[in-house]
Amino acid sequence: MNRKTIRWRLPVSYATVALVAALSLGSIMLLVLNGYYSRQEREYLRANAQVFQLTVDDMLAKNTDYSLIQDTLSGLSFLSQTRIFVLDAQGNTIADSGVPLDSQAVTITTSKIDDDVSLSVASNVGIMSGDVETFFSSVNVSADGSESPTYAEAYFIMNASPLGYEAESVSSAVAYATSTMPSRRSSQVVELSLDHDLGKIIVSDGPAYGLEIIRSVTWAWAGASLAAVFVALLAGWIASREVTYPLSELTSATQKMESGDLSVRVDLTEKRQADEFLTLAHSFNNMAHRMEDTISTLRAFAADAAHELHTPLTALNTNLELAEDEPDQNKRIKFLEEAHEQSLRMENLANSLLDLSRIEGSGSLMAKESVDLNLLLAQVIEQYGSCADKEQKIFKKVIPDEVIAVTANGIQLRQALNNLVENALKFTLPGGTVTLTLEKMNGEAILSVSDTGIGIPSEDLPYMFKRFHRGRNVSRYPGNGLGLAIVDALVKAQNGHLTVVSVLGSGTTFKIFLPGLVMGEFRQS
Repeated sequence: MNRKTIRWRLPVSYATVALVAALSLGSIMLLVLNGYYSRQEREYLRANAQVFQLTVDDMLAKNTDYSLIQDTLSGLSFLSQTRIFVLDAQGNTIADSGVPLDSQAVTITTSKIDDDVSLSVASNVGIMSGDVETFFSSVNVSADGSESPTYAEAYFIMNASPLGYEAESVSSAVAYATSTMPSRRSSQVVELSLDHDLGKIIVSDGPAYGLEIIRSVTWAWAGASLAAVFVALLAGWIASREVTYPLSELTSATQKMESGDLSVRVDLTEKRQADEFLTLAHSFNNMAHRMEDTISTLRAFAADAAHELHTPLTALNTNLELAEDEPDQNKRIKFLEEAHEQSLRMENLANSLLDLSRIEGSGSLMAKESVDLNLLLAQVIEQYGSCADKEQKIFKKVIPDEVIAVTANGIQLRQALNNLVENALKFTLPGGTVTLTLEKMNGEAILSVSDTGIGIPSEDLPYMFKRFHRGRNVSRYPGNGLGLAIVDALVKAQNGHLTVVSVLGSGTTFKIFLPGLVMGEFRQS
């Protein structure tokens, strides 16, 4: 797989984001947990140190032998799972419990007084019976005075883990106690001064609850991070397929178009019902359709233009050659006149082609304004009225009193109407009628140019707006087959459309349908 492709980069990007997010969140979580448990471990040591401080102060005040203090600290160390140092005022070590053991033998003596149970720990761990309440927050002893086994459960201060002892008798027993506290040690140290500046007590190596929890959280976080990266990779892969599939289809279609296949289209409807890619596919297909039509039109245009220009150009060259070799002056002038006519025909054809190209290229971009169609038709009637009278043709209009206006380009609309009127007059015999009609219907203005002329053969009607197409019954009339194509382009530039209805030998009606109707009003008389 190419690493530069979206199909590769997108999953990697997803996984990278997931990994960075997991590392950031995990680091913050571990820092918070580490700070929290460090405070908890320190508070645990401080609470125990305060109890141990009272005990050592009391022993030193009673001049207790250092060996007894050592024994007492050993028991306290096991019960609290801490290491205890006692230093004198000169900094010399009086007692050091050492690192607490995971197990130690203790003797528990129980007795039942009425409904109360008292408990004492034997001196081999250095705790006297009077100190029990100091070191235990609660004691639950199942004892009913019988010789049945007894279970004594003691909870050390600060709600530490329980230490359990099984006693063989109610009165006394030697038990083997095992600590359930974590074997890992905290790095926290608490130092307190003894009374009367006799020295200080240092408590360290407490149970590191936080290390165990943080380690468990770290492993859980690592597993969750790997899962998140995997899910991100999978999601990225799925997303990349969703993205790259339509892109691949579009790329393939574009490459085919580049190679000359203009009929290619993109179909994404089976994969996506409605999204940006479907819209892009529709836009691409519309563009391809227009491009295909444009190129086909250009090809046909080039072929038709070459054909249309070939005839007058051939005639022009022939007449010029004949004139060059003709000794008779009159015949030479006749050949030159015919050559001039062919030259004018080519000039007219070229001008029409330029007009059509200009209209199709920028016709829809021309500025539009409110155009009074009543006034427009009156101007056209005035322009062509004298010509109609001269040719003995009736020229009339049907215009309502209501002003009908549309948003359009007045110059282009006038040109289209002029071309239709000129055609109507050209193909209408003397005595015939040309009628201009203005009306509105269904929110559109309708301009009609009707004549009683020669009509158009039915087989020619579908092609009347094609370039260079001329009806088979108009060969004796001058023209280049571009007039109606120009009219059609002008009307489309106004967002309108053009229709034609004709009966051979009876006449033809062209209708221009124009949107953008402006609310009319009655003309003032």
